[in-house]
Amino acid sequence: MRFSATAALLLGTLSLANPIPEPLDIGPDDVLDPNTIPVDIGATIITGPPALLNLGTGGVSAGGKREPIPAPISEEAEHELVARDRSKDQQRGLKLHNQARRVKGIPKLTWDKQLAADALAWAQHLAQTGKFEHSSNESRPGQGENLAYSYSSTPITRPIASGTKLWLAEESNYHGEAIPEGNFAAYGHYTQCLWKASTKIGIAAVQDSKGAWYTVARYGPAGNVIGQKPY
Repeated sequence: MRFSATAALLLGTLSLANPIPEPLDIGPDDVLDPNTIPVDIGATIITGPPALLNLGTGGVSAGGKREPIPAPISEEAEHELVARDRSKDQQRGLKLHNQARRVKGIPKLTWDKQLAADALAWAQHLAQTGKFEHSSNESRPGQGENLAYSYSSTPITRPIASGTKLWLAEESNYHGEAIPEGNFAAYGHYTQCLWKASTKIGIAAVQDSKGAWYTVARYGPAGNVIGQKPY
């Protein structure tokens, strides 16, 4: 009997005070969960430390706008223009985020081309180096970051959607704590996805030479602010 297996590994960003852990190796003997990604056997899910932002005493995060605010256009025209710049997988990832936010009464995220370009650049770096690690805080001022790694012996057609589902699946681990109380490592990806003050998102995925996918999501402004709650 022929089997296929998918490994999915998630990582959220860390503050400067916390070291970034070494990349984790996933072998063929890892326990598989058949309810996560639709493959013959299923997926291994390993979560790393999620995003954490310390605003400090000033109460303002670092960074600023990267480009001037464009002249306003109609919502319909904006939706059409932005949709042209997104793949179906990117659109699905955005939709999954906003479906979860709507349930909680949180305003939807809008697609941001600059965040998507930044996410793509880092995903390309990860695919080229074969390392699963975060970009530095200095290189992405004011941006939150979620990462996902996936590999399967059968084609993965929607790595962004699959990664987003895994981030959102952490909802069951969140019980209304202020960041980072409780088991933050188990829910921090979810709280970044639903962070009310985050208004924009860009997601990209790049496949490496071995067939593995590196998915990067960037959020602006960054969520998971110490001492605050997502909604």
